[in-house]
Amino acid sequence: MPDHSISISGNATGNIIQSSTVKGNVSAAINELPASKDSEQPGIKELLIQLQTAIETEPSLDDKKKLKALKQVEVLAKAAEIPQEGEKKEQAEDALTMLKGIFSSLHMGATLFLAWNKLKPMLSQLFGLE
Repeated sequence: MPDHSISISGNATGNIIQSSTVKGNVSAAINELPASKDSEQPGIKELLIQLQTAIETEPSLDDKKKLKALKQVEVLAKAAEIPQEGEKKEQAEDALTMLKGIFSSLHMGATLFLAWNKLKPMLSQLFGLE
């Protein structure tokens, strides 16, 4: 009788661990940023939290793209420590470009697509990229 068993390699566990690690790194980087001083106007920390949440909860974005997008949010959080410094500003610009590419496959009504269209101009302005 043929063996019809299925073998699962370490990838499934590895992806879960990688996802948890990336999410933890993003949250830690964002939490290092100061909160907005104006309760009416979100700062970089609040904008990145909104973006992180939108990425993590978007059902039409596969796990691989979510991880890539979250890594770019981490880059933005680290760049936000000194947003006007040349190298950090360039890193932020590259991360925003990468996010735009990752999100380009989303349909126009997707929650993440709508959030991105709202957040991108504000993020660009905070990094002086307008």
